[in-house]
Formats: sequence, C-alpha cells, structure tokens
Amino acid sequence: MRVFHIGKYFAPFAGGIENFLHDLAAACATLGLQQTLLVHHHQRGRKTLEEPFATPGGAPCRVVRVRSYGQW
Repeated sequence: MRVFHIGKYFAPFAGGIENFLHDLAAACATLGLQQTLLVHHHQRGRKTLEEPFATPGGAPCRVVRVRSYGQW
C-alpha cells in the first residue's frame, strides 16, 4: 500500500508536528507501507529537493521538500 503524507516541515526542523510526522513515518514503515512525505523546505530560498528517509522497517520512504516563498 502507498501512503502520501502532507506536513508543514520535517526533520531536522524541530517542532511538535514535525516530530509526530517523523514518528508516524517510522511506524508506517514497520507495517511495510511505501510512503511519500510532502513538506516545506525548512531553509528559506532553497529549491525543491527529493531525498530518501531511512526508516527502521526498511520500507521505501521519500521526503519531498518544496520551496517556500515566504512565512507568516
């Protein structure tokens, strides 16, 4: 099964929802789910990038960090 998570930010950015999303991805990986996480890039002005996320279960997981044009 494939799962698509949408979040605000992701590790290494520290925060409550970011930690939850990290833990959720790790828990879903133990079930063997293929996951993609779509989050804002935590560094201002950086271009969109895609990177793998090492999960304890070994299931495929990728993080797509999209460029953010501003913050409130």
